Amino acid sequence: HSIAFANQGYRVAGLDLSADLLAAGKQESEKQLSPTTQPEFLRADMRQLPFADDSFRAIAHLFTAFGYFENDDENFQVFHEVARLLKPGGTYFFDFLNAEKAIADIEQETAPRVEHHDLLGTIESRRRLTEDQRRIIKNVTITAPDGTLRHIEENVRAFREIDLKTALLEAGLTPQKTLGNYKGD
Repeated sequence: HSIAFANQGYRVAGLDLSADLLAAGKQESEKQLSPTTQPEFLRADMRQLPFADDSFRAIAHLFTAFGYFENDDENFQVFHEVARLLKPGGTYFFDFLNAEKAIADIEQETAPRVEHHDLLGTIESRRRLTEDQRRIIKNVTITAPDGTLRHIEENVRAFREIDLKTALLEAGLTPQKTLGNYKGD
């Protein structure tokens, strides 16, 4: 995403907690972008960001990179940080899963999802809900072409739209539009 924004002429700061993902982003951007358009890649916790107040005209929070903290207050602290960093009139693009649809889909699943990739090998994933249906647990097993196994567990809070809108408003952010897909519906 940082590379795509930089290609559009924006000055970009790409943020993640994962040093490995940041290194991959930096390596890929060095292949694709000129030295003068390189994003700044930073490792930081999104609840406490290393930028001054009113630093950004826009912030993009993409690909369900939200809801991984243990409690709602920690998750919603992210919105307060975004509000602190945005210049007056700035824009926050927030991408999050449709919890109601995801829960309904999980309840219908009967088998793990299996994907095959030339470089990664086989990826098998299985989703389940916690008993209170407030969190989605996704267990992923990656079988590399050489047979090596890697197990990953994702644990994300399944926020309803109304909960997110309320938290955004409480942080001083005003939702303008809610879209159901990348086509703008």
